[in-house]
Order: sequence, then structure tokens, then C-alpha cells
Amino acid sequence: MARDITEKIDDICRSEYGHTNWAFADTLSDKELKEIKDKKLGDKMPSIIFYYDEHKECAWCGWDYEKDLKDHDQGLLCKKCFDKAQADPRYYDNSKEKNEWRL
Repeated sequence: MARDITEKIDDICRSEYGHTNWAFADTLSDKELKEIKDKKLGDKMPSIIFYYDEHKECAWCGWDYEKDLKDHDQGLLCKKCFDKAQADPRYYDNSKEKNEWRL
């Protein structure tokens, strides 16, 4: 089965940067492109930005405001999901050999 271009870009990014955090440059605003350049957040190719750092997001809901994320034994969780995990044991399943989180 043929792979699409984004899978090939993922491979390049993973090989060169150790993660798959990249974006098509034309999906970013001029302000975002300027910030990437000024703060040296990534490499700009003609049509692709390869970020230096891995994208961080909540493992449960995908929230990606980095200041709201907390480390947890199941990965990064936003405050809402972290609090839910701490307060309600239904979200944690100990019955399986490998513990799994579920929403």
C-alpha cells in the first residue's frame, strides 16, 4: 500500500529531529512564521516547518496549551484530565496486565 506524503515527512522529521512535530508553512500565519524565526523554534524549508522540540499535548483530550500540562505516570495530562484521574478511580483500570487509562 502506498504511503502518503505526510507519512514520508514524518519519517524525515523523526530521523532528523527525533519526533514528528512539523507543519506545512502555508497553514501558519505570518505572525507564527515570524515567531518561529525570531525565537529559533524550528527550521523552515520552502513549504515545511520542522520544529526543534516535540509537540506536547494531553494524552487524554489533546489539549496542547503547554503551561496547563502536568506530568503523570500515563503521560502528560491537562489540569482537567489530571484532576479527573486523581479524583475518580474509574478512569484507571488495574484489572489488566498493562494498566490502561480510559475516558
